[in-house]
Amino acid sequence: MAGTLEGSSEKSIDISFKIIQEIEDFSEAFDISENLDVDLGGLEELEEMKERLMMEFQKCQPGFINYKEKICREMKDYKRDDNNKRGKLHDLLTQTKTKFSIADANSSEGISVIEKALKTEGFVKNLGDEFCSRQETIEKGECCIVVAGETSAGKSLFLNLILGEDILTSKHGSCTSVITRLSYGKTKHARVIYHDKNRPDDIYDNIDHGEIHKLVYEENLDKRENTSDIKEVQIFLPAKLLESGMVLIDTPGIGENDGMDVVVEKFVDENQVTGFIYMIKSDNGGGVDEDRLVKLMKIILQKEKTKEEKGTFRFDPSCAMFICNHWDRVNEKDKVYKHIVDRLHKIWPKFDEEKVKTISSYNAKTEMERDQDYITPDFQDVLNILRNIYSQALNERVKVTYKWMKTLLLRSVHHMTTMVKQLNCSDDKMMNKMKEANENFEKLKNESVDVITSLRDMINE
Repeated sequence: MAGTLEGSSEKSIDISFKIIQEIEDFSEAFDISENLDVDLGGLEELEEMKERLMMEFQKCQPGFINYKEKICREMKDYKRDDNNKRGKLHDLLTQTKTKFSIADANSSEGISVIEKALKTEGFVKNLGDEFCSRQETIEKGECCIVVAGETSAGKSLFLNLILGEDILTSKHGSCTSVITRLSYGKTKHARVIYHDKNRPDDIYDNIDHGEIHKLVYEENLDKRENTSDIKEVQIFLPAKLLESGMVLIDTPGIGENDGMDVVVEKFVDENQVTGFIYMIKSDNGGGVDEDRLVKLMKIILQKEKTKEEKGTFRFDPSCAMFICNHWDRVNEKDKVYKHIVDRLHKIWPKFDEEKVKTISSYNAKTEMERDQDYITPDFQDVLNILRNIYSQALNERVKVTYKWMKTLLLRSVHHMTTMVKQLNCSDDKMMNKMKEANENFEKLKNESVDVITSLRDMINE
């Protein structure tokens, strides 16, 4: 796309994306900046100037939509779709649980025998508990994404960038000491939850940056060795990215000390983790802190294995992204990138290189502060992956419940059919009871076909 713009230098320049990309010297960049009325102040590198010119030119095109706004809208669409899927699954869970209860009331042996058969197969431990657990999982609409990182990787700066506001302290030496949950709220406020269940929560209306810093950060390393009285700080913000139901969990550093590790372990154990973002300090020789990442992965997998045994949703390692921050400070970019990818291949299960993104959070934030429509290309890439992980995590939650329901129905009908065939035909009373129970299951199976088919179609879209 091209256009002709008049500049103060009384000469016209035909401008297009291609022309901006092919700028070879500073004089060309300044000529185009005059025509676009773009201030290139604060930029020293030609590539940085071309990037700003490109963002301004793109902004001037007909039908332009802010890229971050576009991602937020798409994520809200995913949320509506997820609400629909979860609603259908919840109805099917309730319906199935009711049918089992009716059949159990009509027969003192039928359902218990089926449950025993399911236990023998290793499918369930306690059917009633599993129904409750599945219903609780599917009722939750929020999508919790844990954000962790290496020391001085710029985790707080990155979170401020995607939230569009300076919520968290990003200065050197400030380290997160408690779990901080960032979720949507129409007004900015906070809730402090304590480990002592008898201690009431503290509520902060219109909380400011200074108050958040006092609650969340501890700069004294000796004090960080001890677990805080605070279990969790919940911060509610009118941030559009969070309006989709995505919740960002800012965690203390893993591997720093035992006290901080316990904080993260407890959170993973008690909460449903659906996604994961890991911040890499890429200007540190391109090294991935393998010990820290491995330890974090072990904590997650250990806790999630326990959840799977209980029949609840467990974290899928493919729902993860890795952010190589401070990329503007890296000199040998190709070499450093390859080194990081090679390390992650060895460490992370289901690793996908497409989910490794490089960014300078500082530069991206600086451009957005200049103009909210200036979304740098690397920030666009990060937003794309974040949207994809969010969508993948929502679908995975539905798939897990869908597969469990489908297996439960098929195996129950199979065991009921087998039981009916083995009944003594002379026992008319027992036969009638089992026949009624079997009819209930067959009816449930038939009624669930449409729901299962609909869910499968939505999942495969």
